[in-house]
Amino acid sequence: MTQAIIIGFIGSGAFASIVGAIINAFSSHKGVKSKLKKIEKDSVRLQLLLLMSDYPDEKQEIMEAARYYFITLKGDWYLTSLFSKWLKQQKLERPDWFAGGEEK
Repeated sequence: MTQAIIIGFIGSGAFASIVGAIINAFSSHKGVKSKLKKIEKDSVRLQLLLLMSDYPDEKQEIMEAARYYFITLKGDWYLTSLFSKWLKQQKLERPDWFAGGEEK
């Protein structure tokens, strides 16, 4: 009887440890996933800035990168106004998918 109680007590402690480890793994996974999303957004923003500054005539590539940044990644920081200015310099209409950049 005592042996069963001891085994049960040890078993419940091990079970609690396993559950705690699983919860910690999911929590840290969410943090890593969030950081990876931020890194991806930063990387695409830099690529788009480079394309606009060094290759402004590569309209198709810039539009694809911008669409990915603004739509897929939901980017909307200082690049919104810079992309809007690039569109005006290139004499391009604002794409339907680009919600920002409407100057008053």
